[in-house]
Amino acid sequence: MSGSVSQNIALENILSQIKEIRLKENITLKPSQYLRDQYIDDSGDECSVQLRNYQKQCVMNLLMLERFLCGDDTGIGKTLEMLTAIGYIWAVEPDYIPIVVVTKSSLFQWVSETNRFMKDMEAVPAFGEPFERQVIYEDFFLKHNPAKKRL
Repeated sequence: MSGSVSQNIALENILSQIKEIRLKENITLKPSQYLRDQYIDDSGDECSVQLRNYQKQCVMNLLMLERFLCGDDTGIGKTLEMLTAIGYIWAVEPDYIPIVVVTKSSLFQWVSETNRFMKDMEAVPAFGEPFERQVIYEDFFLKHNPAKKRL
């Protein structure tokens, strides 16, 4: 079997699996060691961390595909979806170094959401003048420790 034929078969299998995921109404994910069970909401109330079915579908799609674009509406929970997927990736690839590129307006939302929903995971924001960001980059990459989960 030629390489392109086997690649087409593999792609067809992945597309078939994605279609199955999108049709499932009650997806169950394995527990993630990085996702908190509880968080404190803006009112100070303790709430359970529960991904909605469409968020679970997104996480599964992210984990299946080499490239994936998530274009959900504002407020749907994309940050939590991405953080959850990163946690699952770390479970199988502990040396994985995620780089999250966001607009300035959502930079500290990522830090906040990481602290709120995730455990043993730290978001390291790179901001400021170019020389300030360079110091942050050097610290992040040169002092990389796979045991300390940072994005």
